[in-house]
Amino acid sequence: MYHEVCGDRPEACAWILEHALANRCRFSLVWRDQLTFGASALEIAETLKPSLLSEIRTDRWPGTTLWETMATVRLYGMNSDSFACVSRVPRLFQWRAPDLPEDLAIYDSDGTCCVACISHEHVAWIDLASPTLNELRSPGPLFEWTGRTADTGFPSVGELMANHTPAD
Repeated sequence: MYHEVCGDRPEACAWILEHALANRCRFSLVWRDQLTFGASALEIAETLKPSLLSEIRTDRWPGTTLWETMATVRLYGMNSDSFACVSRVPRLFQWRAPDLPEDLAIYDSDGTCCVACISHEHVAWIDLASPTLNELRSPGPLFEWTGRTADTGFPSVGELMANHTPAD
């Protein structure tokens, strides 16, 4: 079950990323076609290149479906280098253009999405049943919880990558 979050604290993002690193998770970031990205976003893309597992052209990713436009979704492995890069961004909702790519999502080692974020709307969903987040068993002090939940899951890594166009 996913629990909706409407606010975060820097220690919350750090906690999630540390657990993602410890559990050898994967994560994705989004570059929307209709947005312009600045030098810092392009620097992040370059820094993360060695950790890039795949990228696709799509109109959907966890939490978002676009209309009449596309985006590039890049999937990365969480390792010490990628962790050092993404942990420089202290809050989940800071992942927004033009300074950064958008919508950080984290996937458990089995590919299940455990954190889905829509940064520009300041909303995220966290799966408290996730093996990665198993210490976070209740809406605790790290986040502002809305009290809303969702039973339906977000696409797994396999579902996200299937039936989409590989990016060049």
